[in-house]
Amino acid sequence: MYTFLGFPKVGIDEIKELDAVIFGIPFDDLSTYRKGPKYAPKAIRKASECYDPYVPDLDFDFSNFNIADLGDVKLGSKDPLENLSKIEDFANSICRERVRFAVFGGDHSITLPIAKALSKNFKKVGLIWIDAHLDFWEEYPEGIKISHATVLKRILETTNISAKNVINLGFRAYGSAPYEKRDAEKYGVKIISTKDLPKKETLKQIDTIVKEISENVEALHVSIDMDVLDPAFAPGVTNPEPGGISTRNLLNILETIGRYIFSFDVVELAPPYDISEITAHAATVITIQALGLMLSSNLTNKH
Repeated sequence: MYTFLGFPKVGIDEIKELDAVIFGIPFDDLSTYRKGPKYAPKAIRKASECYDPYVPDLDFDFSNFNIADLGDVKLGSKDPLENLSKIEDFANSICRERVRFAVFGGDHSITLPIAKALSKNFKKVGLIWIDAHLDFWEEYPEGIKISHATVLKRILETTNISAKNVINLGFRAYGSAPYEKRDAEKYGVKIISTKDLPKKETLKQIDTIVKEISENVEALHVSIDMDVLDPAFAPGVTNPEPGGISTRNLLNILETIGRYIFSFDVVELAPPYDISEITAHAATVITIQALGLMLSSNLTNKH
């Protein structure tokens, strides 16, 4: 049984004194195009065997911190909503202890129960949505209110997360509904499109916005959809969107916002469509970078 970077595996009742925990959510019931994200937690853990606890970019060593892998949330119900409830209960157990965490999805709908758990335990929560899509459909497919294409809208409707504390980085989806961007902006969601992300001045803009959000909330969660990357860098995703950013661009963004992070998830990796495990390795390095930045920041004291 793999664990991420060989971190010890512990139970949910052993987390109180830890600096951070990792857990997987093998769930893709609400993915509407390609299936496969349920295999992502295992793929990322396996890919992490190639890496060491030391992060050269950050001059950071995970060996100096108490981090554990909790394994995967046990699901199995045929009812997707019941599985989302189990995910919320699991995340709630971690949030109650104010332990920082990283999550391997799973399709993007798993961020809904995570956001609900954060909202139950922190008065104000911020959300950085790094994604080629806004996930702001009213229904998708028709008649379905909760899916990976509606999840951000459902989060704003069902949690205490205010749209003024939400920013999307990377929107470019050619398959968006005409009203998605209009509705998201009407709610108050800030959007920075893919074409602007590689610009140096954009990193400064992101830093300003995220710093402002972080000062207004108790916890900041970052949700990273692997399709924000161009398919050349991440072919194994559920909804590939050409014209994306590079892995290096994303690492630079994380370096800009990492000191503000309380928790994060990495979603929509679809191993059955991955070529030479390119996407799994990208997800692994993204996790290493985000986790290292989260722990090395001056915000490492528990809230």
